[in-house]
Amino acid sequence: MVTLQVVQSLDALTNAIEVAVERADWSEAVRAAETRLRFVAALAPDQPDEVLAALRRMQEIDVRISTAARETLLALVAEGRMALHETGVATNELKAHQRSLDAGAAASRCVSSRAGTRFAARPATRG
Repeated sequence: MVTLQVVQSLDALTNAIEVAVERADWSEAVRAAETRLRFVAALAPDQPDEVLAALRRMQEIDVRISTAARETLLALVAEGRMALHETGVATNELKAHQRSLDAGAAASRCVSSRAGTRFAARPATRG
């Protein structure tokens, strides 16, 4: 492959990875990275300076991509933790509300059963 084609291929694949990461399209980023990895692995050891410069640019961009991916992961983990916390709080509130309703219903049954007992327990009056 001609040096210019190698450089263009490296740049195109690296750009595809970068765009996929910006869109948070991780499956596309992985696909492009795997394609690029096979391409780089197939390069002969003695490459011209232009190809070596393209490889260095690729590495610099990879550092930025890794940083962006790490920041995205940390943000997603924080968001997940917050969602779990909020779900736990909502669940506890629902349980407390249900216990309150259950206690109210039990008290209501108790009062109505006592009221029925009062009427039944009254002695009959003579007249």
